[in-house]
Amino acid sequence: MFMIAPAIVSTVQHNTTLVLVQQSEDCDWVKRLQDLFEVFRNQTPLIKYSLIEDWHNLAEHNASDLHPDVYVPNRNFTFSGYRQHWRYVESPAEIKAVRNVFKFTEKYIKYADSTITEAKERFSADDNAIVVGMHVTVEGLNFAHGQQMANLTFYRKAMQELNRTFSTKKLIFIIVSSKTESAEALLNDLSSSYNIYYPTNSSYPSWFMSEGLALLSHCHHVVTSGGSLGYWAGFLSGGKVIYYNEFAKPGTKFYQEFHNENFYRPEWVGIGDT
Repeated sequence: MFMIAPAIVSTVQHNTTLVLVQQSEDCDWVKRLQDLFEVFRNQTPLIKYSLIEDWHNLAEHNASDLHPDVYVPNRNFTFSGYRQHWRYVESPAEIKAVRNVFKFTEKYIKYADSTITEAKERFSADDNAIVVGMHVTVEGLNFAHGQQMANLTFYRKAMQELNRTFSTKKLIFIIVSSKTESAEALLNDLSSSYNIYYPTNSSYPSWFMSEGLALLSHCHHVVTSGGSLGYWAGFLSGGKVIYYNEFAKPGTKFYQEFHNENFYRPEWVGIGDT
C-alpha cells in the first residue's frame, strides 16, 4: 500500500492513470499486491507484467526517506521501493484520493460493522460508545533487522491516554492480532480495568490482512504497535492514532534507517514503554 500511494497521488498531481499489474510467476510481489487489492472495491485497470518492463522506474533509497520524483510528461512510469514517508500523501486532496482507492468491498464492511456491533452488545454499550481498534503484535517480527515488540506498558499507557481523552464516553477496545491467543495472554492484566473484545473466527492466516485490516479501519480510533498494517488502519480510520514509538531497536541497522518523524504522521501520538 505504501508503494501504491505515490502512484495514486500522481493521478491528482499530474493527471495520470493508475494501473495494476496482473498476477505473474515472474514476480512474486505482483501476486501479493493483487491479493491485497482484492480486499478493496476500486476500478483500477489490470495490465500484463510484460507491458511495464520498459517503463521508466521511479526508485528510492532508504525506506522512510522522502525522494522527490522527476516526472517525464507523456511517459509511462512505475514506482519501486517502500515509499514509507508520510509526506508522499500530504495534502487533503491527496489523502482523499488514496482513501477513495482503498475502500473495502461490501464483504469486509459488513464484517467490520457486525463485529463492532457484537462488541458493543457484549459490554451493553449504546451508539455513543467510542470503539478503538488495537493492533497487537506478539510475534512474527524480523528481530534480526531491529524491530521490537511492544510490551504491556505501551498498551496500558495508550489505553490510559484514550480513557483521559474520552472520559465522558464508554470505551471498547477491539483487539486485532495475527496471534489472538497470545495477544489475550499479554493483555490479561488489563481485562479487569477496560472493555476488551477479541473477535471470533480470527485464527485463519488471511484474516489478519483482510478482515483484521478492515475492522481496525472502521473503528473510531486506532492504537498500533508498529508496522504497515497498523499504519494504514490508522490512516483509513481518520481518527486519533497512538503508535509505539520504540518500534526500532537502538543500535540496529533498522534503527539507523527508520525515523518515527518520517514514517508516522505528525498529528499522531507516539508512546513508548519506558
